[in-house]
Amino acid sequence: MWFKEISIKEALNCLKKKNCIFVDVRTKQEYNEGHIKGAINIPFDSLEIKKDLPLRGNEIVVYCQVGTRGIRAARLLESLGYRVVNLSGGYLNWTGEVEKN
Repeated sequence: MWFKEISIKEALNCLKKKNCIFVDVRTKQEYNEGHIKGAINIPFDSLEIKKDLPLRGNEIVVYCQVGTRGIRAARLLESLGYRVVNLSGGYLNWTGEVEKN
């Protein structure tokens, strides 16, 4: 099974409904420079080590800067049994779209 990618609009709806968890898979420095409000930071390099994340039962929205690490993270988390989607275009897409509106 392949994870799906969600649009900014879908991600905003998810945030409003509070029915998913946002996971920023960028480095701590990237996260500290700006992130989606409420997102938790688990750098991609740490994901495999943290196989038993307290996220089961929730839909996880992963994102990185532009999408590459997010796709890899989504594949990894899905293989571990998590319900996961990737934010299309990553944080750069988020900031470009959300700041426009």
